[in-house]
Amino acid sequence: MSTSLTAIILDGHPAAFGPTTRDHDPSIDRTQLLPPIPWWTCMVDSTLEFCRIGWDTASTELPKIAVIAAGETPRYLMTPGQAGQADKLVEEFKQVQPRQVYTYDRIQAALNTLLSDRQTQSFQSVRIILVLVSKNANESKYSHYNNEDSKWRDVRAMVHTASQAANHIESIHTDVLRLFPRQDNLLPAVNQVSYAAGGTLSIHNIPNHQDALKSTMCHLAQLYYNIDVLRISNIPMNVRRPDGSAAMTQTVDLYAQCADGCNQDNRADTNVPIYDPRYLQSKVIQLGYVKRSKRVAHDMGWCTCRHSVGPVIDDGPTKAYLGTMRNGSVSYLVHLEKKSKKEWTHTLLADHDKVFLHVLNDRLEDELAEKMQAAIAKTKVKPEYPVGPLPMVTPDKVQEFLQSFVHPNANTNISHLTPTNTYNPFEYSAATPLLALSTSNQATPTTFNIEHATKWHTCFRDCMGTDKFPVTLADNRPICDLAADVCNGSPLHSGFSLSGMLSVPLGASLAKIKSALLASEVPNLKAVTAEVDIVVNHLSLVLSGKSTKPVCSVKMFKEDSQLMAKRLLIGLYLVGIRFFTFRSAICDYMLQTINDKTTTRVEEESSSSNNESKESTSVIDSAWNQAKKFEGMTVREQEDSRYTLGTGIATAPVKEENPMVRQRRGRGGRGNVSVNPNFRRDGGDVGVVNRKRQADASVAVPYLLAEVANDPPRQIQQPQQEQFGPPNSLLHLYWTVDKQLREGKRAGDDGKVLVFRNNKWQRIQKEFDGRMPHKK
Repeated sequence: MSTSLTAIILDGHPAAFGPTTRDHDPSIDRTQLLPPIPWWTCMVDSTLEFCRIGWDTASTELPKIAVIAAGETPRYLMTPGQAGQADKLVEEFKQVQPRQVYTYDRIQAALNTLLSDRQTQSFQSVRIILVLVSKNANESKYSHYNNEDSKWRDVRAMVHTASQAANHIESIHTDVLRLFPRQDNLLPAVNQVSYAAGGTLSIHNIPNHQDALKSTMCHLAQLYYNIDVLRISNIPMNVRRPDGSAAMTQTVDLYAQCADGCNQDNRADTNVPIYDPRYLQSKVIQLGYVKRSKRVAHDMGWCTCRHSVGPVIDDGPTKAYLGTMRNGSVSYLVHLEKKSKKEWTHTLLADHDKVFLHVLNDRLEDELAEKMQAAIAKTKVKPEYPVGPLPMVTPDKVQEFLQSFVHPNANTNISHLTPTNTYNPFEYSAATPLLALSTSNQATPTTFNIEHATKWHTCFRDCMGTDKFPVTLADNRPICDLAADVCNGSPLHSGFSLSGMLSVPLGASLAKIKSALLASEVPNLKAVTAEVDIVVNHLSLVLSGKSTKPVCSVKMFKEDSQLMAKRLLIGLYLVGIRFFTFRSAICDYMLQTINDKTTTRVEEESSSSNNESKESTSVIDSAWNQAKKFEGMTVREQEDSRYTLGTGIATAPVKEENPMVRQRRGRGGRGNVSVNPNFRRDGGDVGVVNRKRQADASVAVPYLLAEVANDPPRQIQQPQQEQFGPPNSLLHLYWTVDKQLREGKRAGDDGKVLVFRNNKWQRIQKEFDGRMPHKK
C-alpha cells in the first residue's frame, strides 16, 4: 500500500480565465493563429499531464493523486481511490467553470477539506501542489489574496491551520505555483522553508506563458516520483520533415522511473527557474539505438532493474517506435556517456501492451571475477589468530537458541525487567588472549538468566574437546583432569543442538538438572540429586562398557557411545565447577558423584595394567631399573631422596678389608689370616671390624626444607608486575598474554602448565623451582 498522497488544488477564481502569451513564429501570419489560451486551460492540461506521467511510469502500484477545484465549494474532481481513471478526470473538468467571485476564502476551505478527510489521514506523508492565480500587484513573498480587494493572508499560516486536523500525517510538503499576468519583475522563489514540525513549503512564481505551467508540473512529477528522461537517438526511421526533406534517423524522448541503477543524480539545476526546460537537465539519459530484433539474445546478460516507460511527446516518431515493441520487437540500446565492454546496456521490451526498460549490469561479471581473485588472495594470507571453520547454523540450533536465550528474556512490560549484573564474556571463551585481557576490566552488563544459560552451553561446548586437547576414548585420565584440559584452545563444537541428539530419558534428566540450576528459587535438593545419580550412573556404566543403554537418539557403535558418555561426564563436571558459587550443594554432590563413579573405573584399569606389567617384569629387572634411575639423578636429587627414604641407601652393607690384617694364601687357594694382637679390641672377634653407622638424618633440617613464607608466589609476582608498568599497558598485556599461553586456563591453582611436547599439547606439573614447601 502506498504511504504517500499527492493533492492538486486549483484556484477557482474568474482571474483564471485571463489570457496567456506564446512564442510567435515569424513564418506564420498572425491572422492564422489561434486565440490565446487562458490560464484555466493550462491548469487542466498541466494536471492531466502530471497524472499521466505518474501513472505511465509506475511499474507496480499506481501513485495516489487527488484533484480539488476550489470554487463555490471545494469539489473533488478525483479521489485517491480513483488512481488511473484519466477519462473520469476529464469528464469532471468539463463540469467545473470558475466564473464567480466568492467572499469566503476558497483556498482555506479546500485545504481544510483535504486534510480533514479520513482517506487523506491514512497516508504518512502528503504533498500538496497549490496552483494560485495572482490577483493583486502588491503581492509579497508569502502573501495570498482571495480577491482583488480582500486582505492578504500568509500561505504558511493557511497550511498550518488546516494541518491541525491531520494528527496522523507525519509530513506535509506544499509547492505553491503562483501564476502572474506578466513575464518580468517576478518575486524570488522560496525553496524548502520549514514552518512547523513536519511541515515544509516552497513557492515558485510562474510567468505568463502557455507552456510555463505545464513544464513546471512535469518537473514536479519527475522530482516526486524520481523519473528520468530517456533520450534515444539514431533510430532508423524515414520521416518527412516539415520543410519536405527526408530524415533517416529520429530521436525519441521517453519517461522512465529509474530509481535502482539507471541514474543516481536526482539534483535540480537551481540556477534556472523550475519552468525552464533546462531545470532537470541532469536527469536526461543519453542512449543510442543499436539494433532491433524479434528474438531476445541469449547473451543479453544480467538484468539489474526494470522500469515502465511513457512518451514525453506523443508525436508520430514516438508512436511508431513504441508500436514496434508492442508488436513483439526488442530494441537494444547502449549508454552513450558511459564506456561499456558490451555492445548494448539497455533493452526495451513490451509486456501486456506496456513497454518496459531493462537495465543490464555490464559490470557484474567483472565484479564477480574481482571478488573471486580477492577471496583467493585472502586464503593465501596466514591470519594472526587462525581459527577453524564456523559451525553450520541449523534450524535445531536456532530453535535451542531462541528457547534458551530469547524467550526467557523477552519482556512485554518494562516493569518485568530484571536487574543486571556484570559478567566477563571471555571467561569461558577461547578468544584472542590480547583482546580478552584488554577488555577484562570492562564490565559487561547482562542478566542472570543470560549469564547462567551461557555457562550451561559453554560447559557442553567445551566437553566436546578443543583443537589442543581433543577428547578421545584412549585417554584414561580422571574426568577432573580432562575437564581442566578442555578449557584451553578453540572449541570444536558450538554447544547447541547437543540436547536434541540425546536419548529421551537422558535428555529429560539433563533438562531437569538444568532447570534446577537456572531457577531463581532454591530447588528441592533430594529430587535434583536423584536425577544426578541417574545421569552419572547411566553414563559411567556406558563408559566402562558394562551397559548398552543408548546415549543418543540415533543408533551408534559401542565406541562412539562410550566417547559420547565420556564427553557428557566432562560437561557435567564443568557444570559443577562453574555453578558452584550459585548452587554449592548440588554442584558439590555432582562433583563427588562423578569422581566416585569414574575413579573406580580408572583404578581398575590401572591395577589390571600393573598386574600385567608385574607378571612380565622380573624382580631383577626392577632392581636394575631402580639403580639406573638413582645413578641418573643429580646430586641434589640424590640428597633429597636420602632424606626422604632414610639411611637405607647410605647404610647398605659393603665388604671392607682391614688394612691391619695381612692375608696369606696357602695351597689350594686358601689362606690363613694372621692378626696383630696389638690391635685387638676387647670383646671383639679377631678380624672383624665394626663399621660406624651414620647419624640419623631425620632429625636434621636441610636448607631445601626450610620453611618459607605463607604466600611466596604473590611476593615474587608483585615486583614483576610493577616493573611491567600499569595494567592494560602494552608491556603488561604482552607479558600477561605470554604467561597465559604458557600456563593455560585452569579452574584453580593446580600447579600445572601448558606445554607442547611430542606433537601434542599437554598440561604437566611445574618443574622444580629451587625449593619445596615445608612438611609439618
